[in-house]
Amino acid sequence: MNRQEAIRIAIEAEIRSQNLYKALAKSFRTPESEQIFKQLVQYEEIHEAKMRELFAHEFPGITLKLMDDLSMELQGVKLEDPKAVLEFAISREELAQNIYMKLAEQTPD
Repeated sequence: MNRQEAIRIAIEAEIRSQNLYKALAKSFRTPESEQIFKQLVQYEEIHEAKMRELFAHEFPGITLKLMDDLSMELQGVKLEDPKAVLEFAISREELAQNIYMKLAEQTPD
């Protein structure tokens, strides 16, 4: 995996996180929980913007190509069931950890 692919994967992960936190905000339906998850969406949007800036800086003139539908993975998750959404969130965090561990193993510095 090269640096361009790594940045693309990171951007896609930020978008997936935004989608997940939006689903969690709807799932819990309490004002306090909803506000926390909406704040997390904002953090992920900032992360995405920074990664896009990094991509544009390192690869000027190259068009960033992301997966077509990054919200598909939420299909089949019972969004009205907070436990089901949290279990899904845990599985996504474990997947992200594995991806970042592989990236770290492949990175010489």
